[in-house]
Amino acid sequence: MDYFSNINDATDEASQIVDEEYKIIEHVKEHFGNIQQEIETLVATSEENSATIQNITDTITSQNDSIRSISAEIDEISSLSADLEQHFGEDN
Repeated sequence: MDYFSNINDATDEASQIVDEEYKIIEHVKEHFGNIQQEIETLVATSEENSATIQNITDTITSQNDSIRSISAEIDEISSLSADLEQHFGEDN
């Protein structure tokens, strides 16, 4: 009978060890889940930042185009002004 009692005790001890190892595995799994959530948050934030930077870039490009257009218009006005000065200067 001692033989079966020893086997039963060994089985109980092995079962406790396995239960403890499963608890450790569950704990590690939980931490990996937390890390995954943090990584997903970082990725989402990075994507939002990228979209914001793209919007800023588009706005700056649009403003630069507007400035170039205004500069071209100013150059045209300056040229017309010089033409007018020349035209009216010849009349004097």
